[in-house]
Amino acid sequence: MKQAFYEKFGWTEVEVLPQDGTARTYTRVEKGGKHALVMDIPQDENTMLEYLRIGSYLRDNCVRVPEIYELEAHNGFALIEDFGSLPMRIAVQESASAQKEIYQKAFVMLEQLKALSDVPPLCVYESNAVHKGRRRVMEWYLPAAQKRTIGADLVDEYLAIWDGIEKTLPPYKRGFVHGDYHVDNIMVLSDGSLGLIDFQDAMFGSPLYDLGNLLEDMRADVPADIQKIAVDKLTEDERAWMRILTTQFHCRLLGQCLLWPIRQNKPQYMRFLPRLEAYVRDALARDPLLLPLKQFFDDLGLDFTLSNDLNIDEVKGFISDEAF
Repeated sequence: MKQAFYEKFGWTEVEVLPQDGTARTYTRVEKGGKHALVMDIPQDENTMLEYLRIGSYLRDNCVRVPEIYELEAHNGFALIEDFGSLPMRIAVQESASAQKEIYQKAFVMLEQLKALSDVPPLCVYESNAVHKGRRRVMEWYLPAAQKRTIGADLVDEYLAIWDGIEKTLPPYKRGFVHGDYHVDNIMVLSDGSLGLIDFQDAMFGSPLYDLGNLLEDMRADVPADIQKIAVDKLTEDERAWMRILTTQFHCRLLGQCLLWPIRQNKPQYMRFLPRLEAYVRDALARDPLLLPLKQFFDDLGLDFTLSNDLNIDEVKGFISDEAF
């Protein structure tokens, strides 16, 4: 069906792009020397409708997102603008001298997202699967690290600790949150400007979530001087909330990097575990705000060094079938 979709409009296939952690796929196509991408979202029609709805909102607010050329929403197909093959991750690797400038542009785009008004209805962060996913460190990572099954009571105790930490701070200012603002979803375009992709899972929450995602990305180390540029502009409460949201994000991904190989046969994501573990070890060691969480993990004997000795086949049996 996908091939029939793009051939109907006179396009021919060039290449199938590598798949990410979702079921979504992209195929680069060509017509008359012009390239485009066929986006295939097989989950359901609602996911495509969210992509269209949020993309239209961002485009109307001058955020550079792909144009839509052709559409079969009911089949999950869209022919969209091709932003090329230079994600931010590659751009900063290829040009160390341009690294700070590119990150500065990413910070500016974050400020643009933060300033968006009349935000359309979006899932609230606290009700989102992303927030629920903070439990994955308990349901996936801990069983793998200690080769034992984990009871629901222990997971509840962990979640209660997070609730207590959050209550020590005043509520954060809410706004548009991309939800996956990282170096592979920020594209460097031919004119040097930045374009944004994979925004269909946007949330209504704290924009600090996106900043933490960028500064402590599982895919890339960000130099301390570049991190300082962004962090120095934050208030004390904003820094505290960014630490909470970012560490929750890491706790989700520590489990998700085991979920992907075990449930979806995508072992390539295990290579990100060492960096994620280092982020969590560092946060627990240096931030007094997280002391209750550090004590909890210390009492469990969890030191976040699983990646030093991990055999995925040995740990599968300790993961509950009900694990989120």
